Amino acid sequence: MAENTYKKKTREKTPGKNFRWIDIPLNFWVPSDPSGPTRYLPHVFFLAAMGIFYIANTHQAEKMVRLNNRLEIEVENLRSDYTTLKSEYDAYTSKQSLIAEKAKALKLKESNGSIRKIVIQKGEY
Repeated sequence: MAENTYKKKTREKTPGKNFRWIDIPLNFWVPSDPSGPTRYLPHVFFLAAMGIFYIANTHQAEKMVRLNNRLEIEVENLRSDYTTLKSEYDAYTSKQSLIAEKAKALKLKESNGSIRKIVIQKGEY
């Protein structure tokens, strides 16, 4: 035959006590304590101030990143403009006719002869 066993008791759920597990460790207010939950207000204010500081710091950092990205794009555009203008200017000013005009203004003449090498002896100076 089978042995006699005790019937296991199931926990009865009481209405309104579904969150009892959170009420026990967070017992903020004891009726005999006259200050009640107001004793936690400095901590709540500190956490609120830290939250506001965190939000402001994040906002400032994101603003700086956006500004940095915008400035990088602007610098790249200005760099390309500078390169284009410099190459056009160099191409224009390096023409021999323009150089000859500038040399004529300084009373210099263009050499028509061949190039000669200047040789200095050791004892000359």
